[in-house]
This record gives sequence, structure tokens and C-alpha cells, in this order.
Amino acid sequence: MSRVWLRAAALALVVAGTIAGLTIYFSTETVPRCLVSGAGTWRAPKDGKKHRYEVVVLKDDACFFDMDRKQKLVGALPLARAGWLLARLPPSSDTLQVADQQHRVRYETRRGLLGFRAFDLQTGRQLYVVH
Repeated sequence: MSRVWLRAAALALVVAGTIAGLTIYFSTETVPRCLVSGAGTWRAPKDGKKHRYEVVVLKDDACFFDMDRKQKLVGALPLARAGWLLARLPPSSDTLQVADQQHRVRYETRRGLLGFRAFDLQTGRQLYVVH
């Protein structure tokens, strides 16, 4: 009977040691750029063609996904080197506005509002509301 308890205690110590070791290992592991190992540094293409990228901004990096190549990750830039990009990102706001120059209309929606409002671009007068 004492052998069973001895084996159970040894097994419990091994399990506890394994969990503690894995916890320490994973807590000291660094998170790779764009959450993927091997993400290289993004460079703007110089082929003269138009390229479309989706940019995802994480804590320390801007990750570039090529929209014409099935959202393939093509590189990352540290945010410290991507000041030009941050200046072009819209500020966080509860209001989203999109201008349609062709129809001379500005569309606006707000967080918590189901629908949008349309405004005349020249006068700023509200044209209609879609709920």
C-alpha cells in the first residue's frame, strides 16, 4: 500500500514539475514579429506597379499583407521606423466618415448606431439617414 502512495506522490511531483517548467519556458519566450516566426523587414516595391497592402498594427510592429497574393505576409516594420505610416492611419474615434467625391456626399456612422447619415459635401447639410 505504501508503494502505491509513493508512486502517486512521485507522479504528482513529475506532473507539477512539468507544468512549472513549461510555464517558465513559455513565459520567457518572446513573441515573434506579426505573430509569425521569420517575418522579414518590409520594403516598398520599386517595380512601378500599384500594389495593395493590408496593414495590421500590433504592439510593436506594422505587418504588411499583400492583398493581390491571397493576404500573404510580405514583411513587417517596427513602429519606430514606420512614422510615415502612423501619420496616415485614421485616429481612433467613435465616428467613421467616408467622402464620396463623385456624388459629392459624405457618409458618417458612429459606434452604437445601426446605420449611417449622408451629408452634402459642400454645405454640410444632412441629406438623409439610413437606419
